[in-house]
Formats: sequence, C-alpha cells, structure tokens
Amino acid sequence: MRKCRFVRSLSLPRFQHRNFGMADRNGSGSDAIAAAKKSPAGAEGSSLGKEADCQFLGPKKKFALLFGYNGIGYKGLQINPGFKTIEGELEKAICKTGVIRESNQHDLQKVSWSRAARTDKGVHAVGQCVALKLRLELGKEEDFIDQLNTVLPPEIQVFDCIRVANKFNSKFQCFGRIYEYWLPTYLLSSDVGKDLAGLTVEEGSNVEVEKSELLRIQTKASNYRISEEKYKFFDSCLSKYVGTKSFHNFTFKVAPNDPARKRFIVSFKSEKPIVIDGIELIKVSVEGQSFMLHQIRKMVGLAVEVTRRDLDLSLFDTAFTAEYFSVPMAPGEGLVLRACLYGAYNKKHCVPTEKSDSYVGFVPKSEKESLIRRPIQYFEGNIGARIEKFSLAKVLPAIIENEKNDFVFLKWLLDQHNSEFPKSGKRKRQGNYSDYDNYKNEKAMSKQLHKEAKLNSRNVEE
Repeated sequence: MRKCRFVRSLSLPRFQHRNFGMADRNGSGSDAIAAAKKSPAGAEGSSLGKEADCQFLGPKKKFALLFGYNGIGYKGLQINPGFKTIEGELEKAICKTGVIRESNQHDLQKVSWSRAARTDKGVHAVGQCVALKLRLELGKEEDFIDQLNTVLPPEIQVFDCIRVANKFNSKFQCFGRIYEYWLPTYLLSSDVGKDLAGLTVEEGSNVEVEKSELLRIQTKASNYRISEEKYKFFDSCLSKYVGTKSFHNFTFKVAPNDPARKRFIVSFKSEKPIVIDGIELIKVSVEGQSFMLHQIRKMVGLAVEVTRRDLDLSLFDTAFTAEYFSVPMAPGEGLVLRACLYGAYNKKHCVPTEKSDSYVGFVPKSEKESLIRRPIQYFEGNIGARIEKFSLAKVLPAIIENEKNDFVFLKWLLDQHNSEFPKSGKRKRQGNYSDYDNYKNEKAMSKQLHKEAKLNSRNVEE
C-alpha cells in the first residue's frame, strides 16, 4: 500500500484566506464582480474600470450571439485592420456595454471568439452567429441585447443571446448553412440584353456608362415579368446543383483533384417572384453543409446565364467535370446568410425548440437547472419575428435601393452581355493550383525547409 505524507500548509500572511480558484484568477468570480459593482465606475485600481456600472454583469460564461446586418458599405464580416467590417463594429459595441474586461478587449482569442460563416464585401445576413465569453448574469440577456442594439449601427442588429456549452464553437458545431439570393427577374430576360447592346465599354476596364442611359434601360426593364416557362427552366437549372458535386470551377485556388472541391448541396430552389417597389424579384434558397469562397455567387451566375441565353443544361455537367471552365460570378449585394444550423448540438444540449421562448430570461436556481440551454434556431418564436422585421426594414430595401441608385445588377448584366459565354478554346490552370498532389508536395517541402532554417538559426544563436 502506498503511504501518504501530509505536509502542513505554510502560512501566507499576504494572501491569507484568499481563494485561488480559476474564477478569481480570471477576475470573473462573483466576489470580484460584487466588489467591482460597489466601487465607483471608472475608478483607478478597479479590476473592471468602466464596466463597474454595468447592471447585468455576472461571472464569465460562453454565449452565442445571433445577429443580422446589411453588408453594403462594409468590407465583409471578419475584422480587417484599417477597414470597416461587421465584426469590428460588433466588437466595439460589445466592449461599450462592459461585458468584456478592458484587458481582453481587441483580442478575440482571449474571449474565445468564433464565427459560424464568413461573408464577403456587400453580402448581408439575418442568421449569423458568433460565440464568445461574456461577463453576463444569467437572466439578464434581454437587457444586454437592448443596450447592445442601442450602441450598434442601425444596419446591424442582435436578435438573441443564448447561453451555450463552454466548449461550443459556432463554426465547427454548425452542420449546415442556408443562404438566400435575391435577383431581379430582368436578369433572366434576353430582351434587356438587346437594350444594352448599344452601350459600349472598353475591354479590361470597369463598366462606365451615363447614369441617365442606365436609368432609361432600368425603367424599361422594371416592367419585365418572368413567364411561367422561363421560371420553371431557371428552377431546373438550380436543381442541377443538388447532391455531391465537384465545385473547383466555382471558387479560387482549388485544383480539379483537390478533395476540398467536393461539396454536398441539400437543396437549391426558387420561390415565386414578388414585386417590390416596382421591380420583380426572385428569391432562391440554397442549403449545404459548407461553401467555398464565392461558390454561391458563381452558382447563381451560371444559372442566370444559362437561363438568359437559353443554353443546354449539359453545360452544368461540363462545369463540374472540366479542368477549367469560366463561371460568371453574380453580385454580392443580393446574397443573404439566412441561417446557421445546429441540429446536432440542439438535440444533445438544449430544450425542444417549441419550449425555447418559455426559457427567455430564465434564472437557474440549482446546479441541475444551470445546465438548461435554449436551442440555436432562426425560424420560430420571438427570434423569427425579429428576423422578419429586420429583413423587411433593412435588408430588402437596401438591395432595391442599391440597384436603383448604383445599378449593380444592370452593370453586371452589361458586363456579361459584352463577354463571350461559354468561352471558346481550351485553357489549363496555371501555377500550383493546377494539380493538388504537386501543390501538396511543394507545400510540405516548403514547410520542411522553413522548419530546418528555424532550427539552424537557433543553433547559430546558441
């Protein structure tokens, strides 16, 4: 039997009676918070500083923020120093509410920040999700949302704040995403292309035409209403994407034999057209496990061109199998992230969706109740109503206004009309991305050389 030896603890006068638990070391324990609340806001030496006057401050826990935004005027979602981004505005607003310590501000790793999906410049979202650690008291989530939305720009709004498991990651535990794309139906008309035939643009330059001429063509194009036959043909184009396909021609820097080229599309369908502010629009919805850079915009662009030019559906098979096939990319201003799906997480950790609203503002009174979690979803209950309201007030009007003022879709259509499609002649991919095996070997060799150089430099210093 192993003998145990007990050692008398030494007295530490300076730190006597102090609890060395993780909560106190991180400054997130209830004692530290209570002391901070008693101290004057912004006082020197306070562990929370300006956070002391926060009425919903609590022990640090991980939460998921469900939010949406109008992406026009922003350089995408992810923080990019020197540029205006969605995450940059969101982080500044969260810091103003005081739920992140000053020492952890402007360093996303310290609060375990994770995002469900990245969006490009001009792309919108009504179903985005980020997870991070907040010093927020349970039951005060609605108060926090109200204050956060008051300091956020009007084009960004938080819909819900949900307590999640400590190891929750909004990207890796998201098993699917739903995107929507709103496009004017006149993009599918060959007649609008004929009206654009008289306009000229220099090769290799941006589309620069007189606003009055574009306004005249847009006014005429707005009267276009899609026929039932063309609508069905467009829907059949979208159905060609369903299933597991090779999308190396629908993104950048992916070789034809790269395993990452294979993506599974659950569904891709369109809804009946609606007229908003005089322009007929079609909404298409695509659900998939994951998407590559610009993949959805290129999928929509190819379907539009095949429908507008009345081409054969076999062109889609060529795009999936050819080593190189030039695919047009639709404007980002019509793309909307509708929802991130967490079905597996919700089933394992959360109460049923239909009971979610009854747990809003729930304050656990026991350790067992503290494990109760609300599901992450975007369609039912209060959050569904909030998303619908925000979408109708901020996203759809922005898409229409942007088209009427800047002619985004019409200029794209002019560019496509002046371009050859499908492009004739064979072309091979250039550089490392022409073959995945060669690219992988070169990357591994480069990594090994870098490692050896680092070891050599260490030996020289010693």
